[in-house]
Amino acid sequence: MFIGSINRPSRIIVEEALGLAKRLGHTEIRVGCSGNFTCDRIASAMGFKVHSNDVSLYSAIIGGMATGKPFEFTCTNPELNLAYGQFGQTKYTPLIQVMFALKYGQFAARKNAYQEAMADNYLECAEEFYEKTVAKLERKGSLNFTVDSYYHGDFRAHLDNGDGVIFLYAPTYKGGYENILVLYGNE
Repeated sequence: MFIGSINRPSRIIVEEALGLAKRLGHTEIRVGCSGNFTCDRIASAMGFKVHSNDVSLYSAIIGGMATGKPFEFTCTNPELNLAYGQFGQTKYTPLIQVMFALKYGQFAARKNAYQEAMADNYLECAEEFYEKTVAKLERKGSLNFTVDSYYHGDFRAHLDNGDGVIFLYAPTYKGGYENILVLYGNE
């Protein structure tokens, strides 16, 4: 899964670029492909009006948390729903459900003894996964930020929806986003 993380040296570049945007009088930032909201968090902390975007369920849940408008979804997998029954209810619960599903999903096909054991282990340890993840999220405090809006959809439509400085951290998968970028640049 692509989550849009950037390292510390890249964050410094983002901070410098946002500082320049601020000195030029810009007040709004449109982030395409927010991922885990690194650029969004930096811009929010610098006082910009931030408009975020992504297509993943993971990011949509974070976007809902950051806007105060929860992103609703339903799990139809019976095994996951049994595991989720072991989870408590905090503001992080929907995000942890997706995180758990991504981890469990690596082994859910149960193609061999190893996958069978790993899938069973995740299901048996769901409550522990939940509790440890809540503690980690609370300790880090990385989800304590706000954005002004979140658009769940293609970044091209998001960028066409308004004004502002554009930060785009588009993933480049072979045959995927790099082709969309070329098409978008030629429109």
